[in-house]
Amino acid sequence: MLALARRLRADLAPVDRVHVAFYVLVLALCALRFPALPAPALSLSWYGGALGATLLLARALRGRSEATSAVVRSLYTMAVAPVSFLMLGDVVPYVNPFHGERWLRAIDDAMFFGVNPNEWLDRFAWPPLTEVLQLNYALYYFIPIVLFVCLLASRRHEGVSRGLFLVLLCLYASYVGYFVIPATGPNLNRLGLYPPHFADPMPGLWVAQDLRQALHDAERIKQDCWPSGHTALSWTCLVLARREHSRLAFWLLLPPVVALIFSTMYLRYHYVIDVVCGFALSWAVLRFGPRLYERART
Repeated sequence: MLALARRLRADLAPVDRVHVAFYVLVLALCALRFPALPAPALSLSWYGGALGATLLLARALRGRSEATSAVVRSLYTMAVAPVSFLMLGDVVPYVNPFHGERWLRAIDDAMFFGVNPNEWLDRFAWPPLTEVLQLNYALYYFIPIVLFVCLLASRRHEGVSRGLFLVLLCLYASYVGYFVIPATGPNLNRLGLYPPHFADPMPGLWVAQDLRQALHDAERIKQDCWPSGHTALSWTCLVLARREHSRLAFWLLLPPVVALIFSTMYLRYHYVIDVVCGFALSWAVLRFGPRLYERART
């Protein structure tokens, strides 16, 4: 048994270890709250299957070239990470049924001396701006794709491996945050903390309302506010583009990242404290993640 554990450890690349740690954590939480889960077999099957697939993939890639490993692990991560997020809808609110909306609203009010920032921004709602920001918000998952395509195109395979580890660490850390403080956004207004129209679609020009509804229907998990993964992941990708000396990726990402972070508050998806904590998470990952990466390589 010990020999098998050592062999598995030797197979795992740094990014594989992030996958494994996250899946083991979610599986443990599912086991602890098994009777409360609405679809325990489905949740355990997905996260257990993802864990097994990660181990098998690591074994299959052992001894392969750095280029092959970077491409395959990038594709694998981009496939399983979004599904792992969606599957949390059957886990997070049942593992921790706490509602953090009142806390987050109260913190926002205190930070702005009693003026709620989401309500203040609502006064400046403008259909053309809403249209642009909603479209930009919907393209969130293309941000890491742009980063890794640029790095792969320039043959920075070590940068891909390092960046993949840091991006996934940031992403899964934000998912863990959902278990700590589960909270729905001001756009859903589940507890009636905002004006009633906050739960209505913000008028755009052409596709904004359809996009908002499509995102609402696709995202099975609604308790995904704290911290803002949109902020943390997009900012991490932007900084990594600069660190890995990809000028193309940096300038391609700068406008949509800035617009995305603003849109999280303007479109009522997030509280301001979510965004602040998203930046804090990104800073922590970028500050301490490289050390973890080097340690995981040994």
